[in-house]
Amino acid sequence: YLDRCTVRDDRFVMTWLFPDVFVMAERGFAAGHEAFMPGYFSSPSDQERALDRPRRQSVPFVLIFRDREGAFRRGFHLLSAHFDRHYEQIAEVPVEQTSAIRVLVQKDRPVVRVDPDTTWPCFR
Repeated sequence: YLDRCTVRDDRFVMTWLFPDVFVMAERGFAAGHEAFMPGYFSSPSDQERALDRPRRQSVPFVLIFRDREGAFRRGFHLLSAHFDRHYEQIAEVPVEQTSAIRVLVQKDRPVVRVDPDTTWPCFR
């Protein structure tokens, strides 16, 4: 899907640490962090810095780990609010190491077409 529907410079946010996903996706992490884990870089100033970076990056997706979503929202209220305002869920994908991953897509990003295999939006 990523090869068909995004460009190599596109990045995504993950709310939990699974660094192999970035390697397999051949895409970079957004907002200056591989993951957002409570207790690490969660101060309001850290979150403001993290929010400033995606304004200069192409970030079509956010991946939220369902079983850790509550901790993420409590620890990163500024990021959570931003994602709630600017992204919407397009899928929930089951993953062995976690209950599921919510896939969010940027609301105002122009969609070029719909991917026939996933029915997710394509941005190129």
